[in-house]
Amino acid sequence: MTNTEGSFFVSFYNNAGSSIGYIQMMYSRTPADYKIIHCTNGFYKVNIQPPEEMEKTWTITKTETTLFLTCNNVEVLKLLFANQKSSCDTKLGGNVVGKISFSPNYGLQSKLYRAAPECPTLTVEGSTQESWAALSGRSVTIECDSATTDIPVRSVALTCLEDGSWSSDAP
Repeated sequence: MTNTEGSFFVSFYNNAGSSIGYIQMMYSRTPADYKIIHCTNGFYKVNIQPPEEMEKTWTITKTETTLFLTCNNVEVLKLLFANQKSSCDTKLGGNVVGKISFSPNYGLQSKLYRAAPECPTLTVEGSTQESWAALSGRSVTIECDSATTDIPVRSVALTCLEDGSWSSDAP
């Protein structure tokens, strides 16, 4: 979503259409702050200030455990649901968001919402972890135990692409 107004308000709904929370960002304030219903009591400062460009393109990415906010490709917030109030993880954690609604009162120029593609889970015999999964734009590093496998490479980084495929094959 693109916004020049200094704030935005986005609501989250479950698959049945019931409201499960919202995020309100006030980046016209210095420092910028945010509020997430069911996760925060009042407003909190963002981790990193948004870039100073007048036009800001915000990306909201929600995984089963984390909410990410980026502004002009700069991550300004990474909120782990489990580290917040108990209702945060139960309301927003998991695969519960079926719809996102952007408030028309905040000057949003785009109302695009799409679920990020998820890459298929990778399983690599002889690796240090049983399996890896990721959403589009996220990377995983597969590490192999050379004592238990014949794989010549000890570490490989793979990225989940926009089309839901991995950047290369698993070792």
